[in-house]
Amino acid sequence: MIRFVNIFFLIFSLSLLFLFFKQDKITISQEVLDLFPTTHDREIVDIYQKFSNSRFVLVAIKGFTQESSNKLDSFLAEISKLENVSSTKRYIKITNKLQDFVTKYYYLVATPNIESKTKLAPVLTQAQVLDYLQVGLKTLEENHINTDSVKNDNINNSTKNPNNIFNPIDPLGLFKLNNSISSELIIKDYGYLALVELKSLENNTINETLDNFNKIASGYQDIRFFSPYFMNVQNLSLILKEVTYLSSFASIIFIIFYFVIIRIYTLTINTVCTLIFSNTIATIIVAIAYPKVTIMAISFGMGISGIAIDYMMHHNFFSIYAKKQPVFNKPVFYGYITTVIGFGTCLFVPFPLLSQLALHAIISLSISYVFFAFIYPRIGFSEPRLFKSIISLRKPIISSYLLLGISIIFLVICIPNIKIDFDISKLDYQNKKMLEERDFFDTKQREENPNILISSSSVDGLISLSKILQKEFESKYIKISDEDSLKPMIPLSIIPTKLQIDENLRFLDSKQMQQNKLILKAVLPKIKKQMAKPQNIATNDINSVFDIMESSYENPNIPNIDVNVLTDLGFNVIAENIGDSSMYYYLVSIPKAYMPIAQEVMSYIKNPNIKQIDSITPKEKELITTQSMNIEMRSLQNIIKSITEEIYEPMLTVFGIAFCLMTLTLIWTAKRSFIDSYVFILFPLSSSLLIMSTHSELNLMHLFALLILVVVSVDYGIYSIKEVNNIRTTHAIFFSSITTGISFGILVISKTKALNSFGEIIFIGMACIIIMLVFHKPLNNQTSF
Repeated sequence: MIRFVNIFFLIFSLSLLFLFFKQDKITISQEVLDLFPTTHDREIVDIYQKFSNSRFVLVAIKGFTQESSNKLDSFLAEISKLENVSSTKRYIKITNKLQDFVTKYYYLVATPNIESKTKLAPVLTQAQVLDYLQVGLKTLEENHINTDSVKNDNINNSTKNPNNIFNPIDPLGLFKLNNSISSELIIKDYGYLALVELKSLENNTINETLDNFNKIASGYQDIRFFSPYFMNVQNLSLILKEVTYLSSFASIIFIIFYFVIIRIYTLTINTVCTLIFSNTIATIIVAIAYPKVTIMAISFGMGISGIAIDYMMHHNFFSIYAKKQPVFNKPVFYGYITTVIGFGTCLFVPFPLLSQLALHAIISLSISYVFFAFIYPRIGFSEPRLFKSIISLRKPIISSYLLLGISIIFLVICIPNIKIDFDISKLDYQNKKMLEERDFFDTKQREENPNILISSSSVDGLISLSKILQKEFESKYIKISDEDSLKPMIPLSIIPTKLQIDENLRFLDSKQMQQNKLILKAVLPKIKKQMAKPQNIATNDINSVFDIMESSYENPNIPNIDVNVLTDLGFNVIAENIGDSSMYYYLVSIPKAYMPIAQEVMSYIKNPNIKQIDSITPKEKELITTQSMNIEMRSLQNIIKSITEEIYEPMLTVFGIAFCLMTLTLIWTAKRSFIDSYVFILFPLSSSLLIMSTHSELNLMHLFALLILVVVSVDYGIYSIKEVNNIRTTHAIFFSSITTGISFGILVISKTKALNSFGEIIFIGMACIIIMLVFHKPLNNQTSF
C-alpha cells in the first residue's frame, strides 16, 4: 500500500486545489504592484494608475505645418472608423453637460465683480445700464450670434476684459468667468497631438485594435502612438510565447535528464509526484495566509522547490532507498535545516514577493524532505546505477585558501563598481519598440506639463484646493508668462464650492444688486420698444434674449455636487475608502514653470501656521486644516523609486542576517572543515557579483537571486565535506547542481528582465559549484558529523 502513497497524496492535493479555485478562495495576482508592501506610497501609486489607465491612445505627428495637421486629420479619420474607437479629438474642450451646468448655475459658478474699496456690488445708474445694454445688443447684430451661442460664449471664450462679450444671463456684466479650457493639443518642440478614446478594454479587442492601428499607421510617416493597454496586451502575448517555449524546452530536457541520471523509472515517477504534491500544498497554504498571491511568487517558489531534488539524489546515490533498514542521513538533514533557516529570515522582509516565496519554499521543501528522508526508504527502490567514470572528473588542484583569496579579490573589485537600479519597470518584458514610444510620450509630458495629484477628504475640499491653486497660478501668471505661453487652467476649479455658493447668493441678495435689478427691469421695456428690428437677427432670438435678461439675477437652485455629478460632467475624480473615511483625488497637469507655485501651496498646506500666502482667505485656511487637503508633487516614477528604495534596505539587512546565520550554521556543522565548506558560499557569490557588475546594474531580482544562491550554496558546502573523494557524493552534487543550473539558467535567454536577472545569478552560481566540484582541494576530509 505504501508504494502508492505518492499517487494518493497527489490526487488529494490536486482535488483540494481544484476546490479552492472553484470556490474563489485563491486569488492569484499578475499585478506588479502586488509585489510590494501596502504603504502610503503604494496607495498613491494605485491612485496614479487608476488615472493613467484611461481609454485614450496618444497619437502624435512631427511638425507644425499645415501638411502635418492635414495628415493627422486624415489618420484620425481612418482610425475613427474602427469598431473599438469611440471618439478622436485634437482640442481640449469642455463637455456639453459641463457647458449646460455652467449656463444653468452661472450665478454660482462665475465670480461677482465687487468694488475693490467697498467690497460690495457696484450700483449702476439708469444711464449706465442703458449704455451697457445698447452696446451689448449691438454686438449681437454685428456678429450674427444666436441666443444659444451668446449664452455659451461666456464659457468657451476668455478675455482679460469680460465686458467685450455680451451675455444675456449677465446683461450688466456683474459676473466674470476668466477661465478658458479650450486649447489645441500639441507636444512642444515636436508637433501636433491627438487623443483617441477606445470603447472596450478587453484583451482580445485591444489586440485587434492594436493590429488595426499598426496597419493604418504604416501608411503615414512621422505618426507615432502609444497606450498602456497596447503595451500590456502585446507584452502578455510575448511573455506567454516565451514562457511556453522556455517551459517546453526545460520540461523535455528534464524528462530526458532525470531518466538518464537516475535510470530507476519508478523512483523518477515518484519524485515527480512528490514535487507536484509539495508545490500544490505550498500554493494552497500561501493562498490562505495571504489575501493576494503574486504569480511570480508561485512561479519562483516552484522553481526553488527543485532544490529538494538534492535530498532525493543524496539518499538515492548512497543506497539508502535500497537498504532494508532505513538510515538517517545527517548531511542532508543539516542541508535542509540551513535552507529553512535561510528562507525563514526572508519571512520578516516587508516585501510580499519575498515573504510569499519564502513560505512557499519552506513548505514545499519540508514536505519533500519528509518524503525523501522517511517515506521513500520504506517504499524501497533498487540500487542506484552509478557512472563510475565520473570520478575521473575530479582534479583537486585549487585549495580552499586560494578560493577564499580569489573570492575576496572578486568582492574588492566588484563592490565599488556596483550600481543599484531602482526602476522596477525595467524588470518587465523588454519590448523595445513599445518602451521607446512610452518613454517618448512620458518624457514630453514630464518636461512640459508634469502632473500633480491633489486630494481631500471631501469633494468640496477637493474643489476648494483646485480653486486655491488656480487663484495662485493666475496671480503669478504675468511674472512667468514669458517662460510659458500657456496660461495654466485647472478644469475642476470651474465648479463652485459651498463657500463660493454662499458668497454668490449673498451678492445676489445684497441691497446693491436689488437696486440694479429694479433699474434693469425698468429699462428693458424702453430699449425693446425703441429698438429697431436688426436685419441679421431673427425676431424669436431677440425676444428670447430679452426674456433671458428680464429673468436675470434671480437666485438659482443650489446643486448637490458629489463625485457622481463630477464624473457625469466629465471630471475624472477618484474616491477611495480608507477605513471609515473617504479620500478624493484629482490629477492636474500644469506647465512646468508653475511647479514652484504648487510647491509653495503644498508647503502652506503642511504648515499653515508657519507659511503665509496672502491670497488664501481665513475661510480657505479653515478648510485646509479640516478637509485633509494634500498635493502630491512627486511623479509616479519617483514614488515607485521611493518604494523600491525602502525595500532594498530591509532586503540587504535580511541578506546580511541570512549570511551570518549560514556562517554560524556552517561553524556548528562543519567544525574544522569550516573553510572548506565556506568557500562554497563565497566563491559563487563573489563570481556572480563580479560578472553582473561588468554589464548590468544591481536590481531587485539580482538581489533576490543572490539571497537564494547563498541559501542553496550552504547545502553544497555541507555535502562536499562529507567525503570529497566519494563517488556517491560527487554524483549527488554534480547532478543536482546541473539540474538546478539548467532549471534557472534557461531563464538567461528570456527578454523579461526579472527572469533574465534571476537566471543569470543562479546559473553563474551553479557553474561555480561545478568548477569547485572538479578542482576544489579541501584542507580537511571529514567523513562524518
